[in-house]
Amino acid sequence: MFNYAIISYHTSPFDQPGQKDGGGMNVYVRNLASHLCRLGNQCHVFTRAKHGESINEIEPGLWLHSIKAGPFDEISIHASFNYLEEFKERLITRFEALSDKGIYFDVIHANYWLSAVVGHDLKHLFQIPLITTYHSLAARIIDKELTDFDELRKVQERKLALCSDAIITSCKADFEQTIALLQFSDLNRMSIVAPGFDRAIFMPGSKTQARKATGLKINEPIILYAGRIQYLKGLDLLAYVFKNLKKTIPEARLIIAGGLSGSSGESYLESVKEVFKKNNLSQSVDFVGAQDQFTLSSYYRAADVVVIPSRVESFGLVALEAHACGVPVVAFKVGGIPSVVLEGSSGFLADLKDLESFQDGISQILLDRKLASSFSQNAIELSKTFSWKKTAKEVNCITSRILSKDLVACSK
Repeated sequence: MFNYAIISYHTSPFDQPGQKDGGGMNVYVRNLASHLCRLGNQCHVFTRAKHGESINEIEPGLWLHSIKAGPFDEISIHASFNYLEEFKERLITRFEALSDKGIYFDVIHANYWLSAVVGHDLKHLFQIPLITTYHSLAARIIDKELTDFDELRKVQERKLALCSDAIITSCKADFEQTIALLQFSDLNRMSIVAPGFDRAIFMPGSKTQARKATGLKINEPIILYAGRIQYLKGLDLLAYVFKNLKKTIPEARLIIAGGLSGSSGESYLESVKEVFKKNNLSQSVDFVGAQDQFTLSSYYRAADVVVIPSRVESFGLVALEAHACGVPVVAFKVGGIPSVVLEGSSGFLADLKDLESFQDGISQILLDRKLASSFSQNAIELSKTFSWKKTAKEVNCITSRILSKDLVACSK
């Protein structure tokens, strides 16, 4: 088995997902590390400290290292870039201290491009292979001009791909987009490894009990959105869909479970709320904030349908978690969503910005109980094909493969 150095620089995998910069990547890193350890590996996760430096053993074989880089505080992704060099220097010192105790790493797994910038330098300093998982790419940013930071990120993502010993993508769409957007041609270094979900948390259950637990009315049609509140997640599109949906299903209620994300999150939220207010819908929408995984699972089970109006998605963990709880999903056909939601079987998929089809999908599920029940059963069966154990085993295989080869030479 292997010793993994897992870098998650800008957000700790043990931070609350669904708010600020914490999202699906938090869930991914935490669960992957945990299941790698259950296979007999050792995992050390390194993240920027927000509340003081510390080393904590989370479970047998899994340690979380909070490393000082900049202020002990929440800062934006953009601001965190300024402290990458400090993080790297302290991480080098930490690697050396661990080696004095006989702990040597077999592989570095960098999550997101900022982590990969650090991982790249550590690769060459310690002669350790680098696995990169981007989670998102600058070139996927749409409907707005790229900032100088985004342009820097695009350049770095391309360079990092050329020096990575392996690149992990989450689905076929992610795989193909990574190749195209990074102009990367070495397919032998590319792998598709689907994420999983926590089967102890996300499972079918009583809708009545879930509604009692979340304080929702038993007989109301419930639509659930779960995710961060930011432009790319498309809440503004959902607001217009909900406005029209209420004309035919006036009793419908929308639950928004998620926190603000990014520097423009607050202004974006206000613009969305203004749409609800102008259309007299504020009383039909509940903003419940980011929820821990256990509470979120109750919201899933309480819902009649989960909606994902995202403009961009790499995989779509929310869709998988919803399906595991037996809930149909309506989403735009972006990223990896079609690999989780089967059109006309476990939910409905609409072309991006086809708001009429998106609304029609929600309406069909809310109005046709037989259809909704069929979708629910299909969703549960589909979710069974995903697991974190499977994910961890496939990552182990990738590690075995790259350790049998020479390090990829840096193109810089």
